[in-house]
Amino acid sequence: MTHLILASQSPQRLQLLQEAGYDISVLAIDYQEPPFHDFPTAESYALGTAMLKASLAAQYAGNEIFLSADTIVVVENHILGKPTNRQHAQQMIMQLSGTEHQVLTAVVVGRLPGPLFLSTFEKTTLRMTPLTPEQVQSYLNENHWQNKAGGYAFQEIKDPYVQIVKGSVSNVIGLPVTQVGQLLEKLKSIE
Repeated sequence: MTHLILASQSPQRLQLLQEAGYDISVLAIDYQEPPFHDFPTAESYALGTAMLKASLAAQYAGNEIFLSADTIVVVENHILGKPTNRQHAQQMIMQLSGTEHQVLTAVVVGRLPGPLFLSTFEKTTLRMTPLTPEQVQSYLNENHWQNKAGGYAFQEIKDPYVQIVKGSVSNVIGLPVTQVGQLLEKLKSIE
C-alpha cells in the first residue's frame, strides 16, 4: 500500500484516496491563496495554487510522497473559488444557475530528494438547471456551500440541479483519482 502525505484538509479528498487503497497522513499547511488575476488562465491558477501547496508540503514530507490539489469552478471564463460567506455563495449559485460550467482540479505529486514534482489537471463539464430565487435560498439553507468551490457540493447530496455532461465524478468531488494513480506510477518509475 502506497503511503501519501496529503497536503489538504479536504475530507472528500481523504475519503477518495482511502477508498482507492492509499495509506494517508494529512498535513495541514498554512498558505495564502494567490489572487486569480495573477494567472493568465484558470488552468494556470489551479496548477499554481496546487504547486504552492506542494512546495510547502515538501518542507515537511521527509522521504514520503506528497500530494496536493486545487479545485476551482469556471463559468464563462470566470474563476469561482470558495465562497467567503452565504451572500457570496448566493452570488455564485445565481451565476451558475442555468449554465454549463467546468470543475477543474490540478494535482501535484512529489517526493524528495530533488524535489521532484509531477502534475496534471482534470476538467469536468457540468450543467446546472435554472434555479428560482426560492430554490437558491433552499439550497443555501442546506449549508452545503461552505468550503466548496463554486458554492455547491455535488457529492454531499443527490443534487437534483447539477448533472455531469462530460468527465469524472471524483474530479467534481475534489480529486481525479485515476489521474492520481497515473501520476504516482510515473513518479515511482522515475525513482
